[in-house]
Amino acid sequence: MEQTEGQGLFDSKLNESGKMYIRKFAAATRIVLFLGILLSLGHLTGSIIRLAKYDLSRFSNDKILQLEYRIMPFYWPVHVVLALMQLYYYWKLGKNLRKGADYNDETAFNEAFSALYRNAVLAIILFVMTLVVNYLDLYNVIKLDLH
Repeated sequence: MEQTEGQGLFDSKLNESGKMYIRKFAAATRIVLFLGILLSLGHLTGSIIRLAKYDLSRFSNDKILQLEYRIMPFYWPVHVVLALMQLYYYWKLGKNLRKGADYNDETAFNEAFSALYRNAVLAIILFVMTLVVNYLDLYNVIKLDLH
């Protein structure tokens, strides 16, 4: 059976318990947003300090270590911007879920799921970026610190 425009895939109703958990989630998103901003600033500060202390002559013969040194000034600012965008969509998710629950607003629920999708896409991008950089860092640890 084919769904028509305006017809829901399924009908759902929120009781007061569901609305209470949506409100709690919305309140938690503010805490996640605050802690995420602090964490992002800490990562950026630590990276700046680490880059300032890098001694390129220490690994002048190792192309992989030089690659890590060259990409880090670009990686961390991009990572922080993407993480902040992800936090923004997470906050929008909570805000729109709460609006949808408080006012029985179907559009707000749809916008919430749109924000959730965007948050997930940014998470995938960040995971892949972090995976690449963490393997470069692991190589750095093995090459420099274990030898």
